[in-house]
Amino acid sequence: AAFSNFVGSLSTKASHPVTLKGAVDAKLNLGIFGHLTVPGIGFKAVVPFKGLDNLKNTKFVYAVEMNPSIDRNVYLASIVTINNPSSLTVSLGDVTFDASANGERIGTSSIKKLTLVPGENKIISYTTLEGSTLPEALKFVNNLSSMSQTMNLAGFAGSSTNPALNGGLKNVRTAINIPGKFEGLGMSQVPYKDWSLKVSADRVATVTATFQSPYYGYPYEFVQAQPEFYEPNANAVGLSGFLVAWTFSNNIAFKVSGTGTVTVSFEVGIPKQLSAHERNMYTEIVKNAKATGKLLVDIDMSPVIKIAGDGVDRIVDWNSVNNKMGPISVAVGDDVANILL
Repeated sequence: AAFSNFVGSLSTKASHPVTLKGAVDAKLNLGIFGHLTVPGIGFKAVVPFKGLDNLKNTKFVYAVEMNPSIDRNVYLASIVTINNPSSLTVSLGDVTFDASANGERIGTSSIKKLTLVPGENKIISYTTLEGSTLPEALKFVNNLSSMSQTMNLAGFAGSSTNPALNGGLKNVRTAINIPGKFEGLGMSQVPYKDWSLKVSADRVATVTATFQSPYYGYPYEFVQAQPEFYEPNANAVGLSGFLVAWTFSNNIAFKVSGTGTVTVSFEVGIPKQLSAHERNMYTEIVKNAKATGKLLVDIDMSPVIKIAGDGVDRIVDWNSVNNKMGPISVAVGDDVANILL
């Protein structure tokens, strides 16, 4: 009970008094008379420890994936910032909170292996909005398409996989605001850069690009570029007409750390035979390449990834327009003229 009370106070209050008491042996330097040891001097002091203060100032940072399921549940993987105002590193293990909005339960929100170091912590949160059984959950999701929503989070008797912590965590109460349409939120950095395109004499097009994590330091595994029922591509911009410069195939797979980069080369699809329109557009690309050495494209890609080793396939939005990256510059050389062969 004492430990549960300590965890509860540390979790919900701005500070928690801790009484330190014991005994020490004091050694005195008496100069020419030598040293004198005085054993067993008792002490007692009350030291205030800063607490987690109900996890206040938890902020929604970025929506990694929002996945509506055929079971009417909506699964939201997101990155949030949790502030730890204390000077302690707190390890809470796997934790789950009840989620509610407007006084009605909407689902649960979980964090795996939660460890909070002093200061701000970027954490991946997994929220299940239980539209299959909770009407308010569907209302919450629908409202997000037009306005910000506040999600209230509350601990309960089974919040932690560690039973010893549940007595304290059950009293945690906090809230997080989610902007409508996730407006104003963004990746920590662009997911790709340094693009180039090579075209061989037999019209095999190869793209090289450097990939990095846009997920605030979390690693990911790139599983495939082309989810079912979707064809990712690169649309040429700055031309006199519309052109799909190339299409992606499921020939890309790699892993990247949260802070590193991976440079990958892969074949992309170009038309086997050019229509009159395509020939005109590629002729314009060749002309521009000779003048500028580059092709400008919009990347339309929603790849399947696994983030932070959680083992779940997630379809994520890497569309360069949606993410306000501007046109992507692709380095090209004279070999781009091989498209016209």
